[in-house]
Amino acid sequence: MANISDVFNKLLDGHNSAPIRGPRWHVPKDGFIKEAYTINSSITNLTRFLLSIRQAYLSTARAPRHTSSLSSRQPDRRYFTDQERDEIDTEAKTMIRQYMQVISNLEDAEKTRVMLERKAREKNLSLGKWIQELRRGDEPDEEDKKTKWIALHREGVLWLLKNRLEKVSEIQREQQETRVMRAVEKNKSILENMALDKSQGAAIGAAAVQASKAAQMEAQAKAHKRSQASAAALGEEDERDIEQVLSPDQLQIFAKENQDMVKYYEATLDQIRQGAFYDITTRSEAS
Repeated sequence: MANISDVFNKLLDGHNSAPIRGPRWHVPKDGFIKEAYTINSSITNLTRFLLSIRQAYLSTARAPRHTSSLSSRQPDRRYFTDQERDEIDTEAKTMIRQYMQVISNLEDAEKTRVMLERKAREKNLSLGKWIQELRRGDEPDEEDKKTKWIALHREGVLWLLKNRLEKVSEIQREQQETRVMRAVEKNKSILENMALDKSQGAAIGAAAVQASKAAQMEAQAKAHKRSQASAAALGEEDERDIEQVLSPDQLQIFAKENQDMVKYYEATLDQIRQGAFYDITTRSEAS
């Protein structure tokens, strides 16, 4: 749609009405506020990204083997590989550390500014002005009020940035912890099902062997003294067939791999809970 603001303003001018004005974007001239805006925008983008991928990140479903290059680039992906999840965790924690360092540098610069400003003010204070301030008592002048309000405002800005960074750090930590817990539960479930299937298979196999032996014994009774060696050979053959179906060696190898994976995920989960990763609250208190 074409912009007809100029035409409309001419009509307003013909009726002695004030013209309309477009939105005025406030661009801060203060270097401190500019840097704060940049940090806040970066934290907002990281928060939105983590929340937008949360469902796919926490999903335990396997990604399809064949995906088009177009779907892999879409922001609303439904699947992530374990390697991609690890990369997301690493990059997110790295960005959080960088933002915290920038905020710390900004805070140090503000402390230095306040200190230098105070020294300059004390140095330039003349004897006559000092006497006037003594006569006024505790009432500060306008310049002193302005300085205190600026310092108070910037202190609030720093608190807001730290608070927002702490929240996005908590989002990242909670998502990673939930992901690891789900992986542990999934692998434990696989091991339990394997053990159950193996025990059921062994029971079914034993029952099949017993049934086969009973049938052979009944056939031997009806045939009046069949060969015992033939029956024994047939029973051993049934047992070998059942063992081949169960493939115990493969089941043991698979179970061992899953047990190792469960131990790995449990160790990772312990690291998360013990605070091995970046702790925003501790850094904030230290500063």
